[in-house]
Amino acid sequence: MWARVIEFTIACWLAMSPFIFHYPKTDHLLWINDFSCAMMIAIFSLFSFKKSLRKIHLFNLVISLWLIGIGYATENPKSIPPIQNYVTVGLFLLLIAIVPSESQLPPYPWRVYRHRKRERLKYKG
Repeated sequence: MWARVIEFTIACWLAMSPFIFHYPKTDHLLWINDFSCAMMIAIFSLFSFKKSLRKIHLFNLVISLWLIGIGYATENPKSIPPIQNYVTVGLFLLLIAIVPSESQLPPYPWRVYRHRKRERLKYKG
């Protein structure tokens, strides 16, 4: 679950970035984009703690591709730091979002096999 915590931290960073990079007052779309993407990342990361929604964090891949796309689609950006932030955050989120939630445990089929093997040994002994 450490990857989901890092994703939530990325969401916090993205929500704070308009205040850190001092976006122009006229660029309301950048503010809206930052806060909406941050909320979606946080929601997907936190909902993945629920067992039935454990793969919902993969929607963060779409958000990361969105942020990278904004960075590369902007032809003549008025403000360079926010665009660089989008690309950097998007690439980092792309890297973290593919990590499984239970990455500290062996794969599920291995755990099932090990449990069955223990059960057979328990009944023989």
